[in-house]
Amino acid sequence: MLPQLQEVKVTQLKTTGETREKVSYAESDQALDYLLGAIDRAKSANEVLELLADAVISAHLVDERELPQSRRVGWHHRCIANAVELLAEDIAEIKPPKRRK
Repeated sequence: MLPQLQEVKVTQLKTTGETREKVSYAESDQALDYLLGAIDRAKSANEVLELLADAVISAHLVDERELPQSRRVGWHHRCIANAVELLAEDIAEIKPPKRRK
């Protein structure tokens, strides 16, 4: 996920002293503004394609990781699912490790 589109709050538990992280993600309009700005700043068609691929990967990961199945947006269809499958190696490279909730 892009650090520009997330906020991480670290708190320390009083009883055990352990630290906990809570990640908040940008609202959809903020994410869209960021993506459109990045596309405007892109210097080539390949940069635009990379930005769009990153957006698809990020949306897939956030949808899968942060929402219960009943609340997922379902923005992707078979075509996107195929793209996610084709980009599996790229997804694995940027996918953050699973956290215990």
